[in-house]
Amino acid sequence: MTLPKENEDITALKKRCHSGDENFSLGPNTHCIFSATAAKEFSQKNYQDLTLPDRLIDILRRRSSSVVSWQEIRSGWIDVLKNQNTAPALKELYERMSHFWEVASLEAETDFSDLIQWMTVGSLLPSLVNDLSGEERQLIEADQKNKLSFLLAEKTSVSARQRWLMAWRSMRAASVFRRAIKRRSKEEQRPDLLQTVVQLLPRLGMDRAVDAMVTVHTAVNGPPGAALGCLAFELSRRPEWMVRIREQLDGVSIDDFCQSPMTVSSDLMAFVREVLRMWNVPVVFRNARKALDVAGQQMSLDASVIMSPYFIHRNPQYWPDPDIFKPERWLERQQLVSGTYVPFGWAPKHCVGAQLGTVQMLLLGYLLTKDFSIEVDERSRPHIVMTALPTPMDFKGKVVPRTESQ
Repeated sequence: MTLPKENEDITALKKRCHSGDENFSLGPNTHCIFSATAAKEFSQKNYQDLTLPDRLIDILRRRSSSVVSWQEIRSGWIDVLKNQNTAPALKELYERMSHFWEVASLEAETDFSDLIQWMTVGSLLPSLVNDLSGEERQLIEADQKNKLSFLLAEKTSVSARQRWLMAWRSMRAASVFRRAIKRRSKEEQRPDLLQTVVQLLPRLGMDRAVDAMVTVHTAVNGPPGAALGCLAFELSRRPEWMVRIREQLDGVSIDDFCQSPMTVSSDLMAFVREVLRMWNVPVVFRNARKALDVAGQQMSLDASVIMSPYFIHRNPQYWPDPDIFKPERWLERQQLVSGTYVPFGWAPKHCVGAQLGTVQMLLLGYLLTKDFSIEVDERSRPHIVMTALPTPMDFKGKVVPRTESQ
């Protein structure tokens, strides 16, 4: 059984949910939607209309902006990410990831959670904007570090000075995206997410274009790295699965792997799927975009709604042995109930990078079974803590190239 350290409020809500009380109110304007069917229903109803708000300048001038749907931006991003799932692009992603491990192998000790978070955001940044200057990248990385520190802290209370610094760094990151959009609008096209925003710039306007880039920048900052960290954590604890995966990957070069990463190793794919089931965001917060009736809950406009992939994935109503890490469940034929496996959220606003995120986990699995090993310090007691994200703690040791460890 694998149980993380949880916040008391999270534990209480999960216990109530798993006792059968899945949808309830915590007050007149706060609703918990924890059943699979209700969460799916809420997302579909709440995001039926994805029209973006008017631009600030138009609001001030009391006029309407050009109508743009968030779905247009998402569709453009999905097309870009499809091109980043080709074998050559995945090989480049793997090489960027591998560089972080090569550097870490020179250190006497490495915090694997920190390494993987920085590897994740650093290797994905070119997918967002691939023509940043060194100074611009430093400003983006300062904002990333700021956000990660907040997300991964066990206590989320911050001082006034910390709040000011967070806001300042976020504004500086936004200014980087603003400059990049202006620069790109005068230059040749590039295969990154920024290009979609630039193409829509005449209709979006600069403020909504910057908001879109800040949104996707925030999305890749934390959750993907947490998932990859949990993958490394589980691989380090399960040598029998490491052996199974290595046997399936025997003789498979990285070039061959990148041709079809989701089908090369059924054991690695099963392992990744189980990590995504076991270790997910504990709660997500949404606001009702209009008055809604979901699972008997009467929600007013702007009501707070709490949802949880983590509760759904650990619910014994949907999953046998939900607290046991069992990758083999994915090697057996099973009929999943719709909405009970939602590692990337709910349609129509589920993560646009779901496929690339899964592939990046597979690439890390290849890296840790073929090219590098992690030797956990005997003094460490690795465990997962549920902060805003599932985070391996006290997960430290030495990165060793496989050629040296064999």
